[in-house]
Amino acid sequence: MLIFTTTRLAANAESTAKNLKFDVYENYYMPFRFPIVKCRASDKVYFLPDDDEYFSVKFSFKDGDRYFETIYEAESAGFKKYQQLQD
Repeated sequence: MLIFTTTRLAANAESTAKNLKFDVYENYYMPFRFPIVKCRASDKVYFLPDDDEYFSVKFSFKDGDRYFETIYEAESAGFKKYQQLQD
């Protein structure tokens, strides 16, 4: 297994990776950016990778769902953070 990170791992994460026999590449330069803001068109909300729902939310480009690189881009397109709708 491989782990690539653009930062340095915390000591406990480094120890866990070593115990699991992962190859770790720290301070790794990524020459491209990933679109990480997941936007669901049906209710105009966005999710971030640290949201519990991020990996389980149903997503379909056919239904108009899309990704953005930044929160600013998502909000400029009219999307709101998922938790904001729960108020």
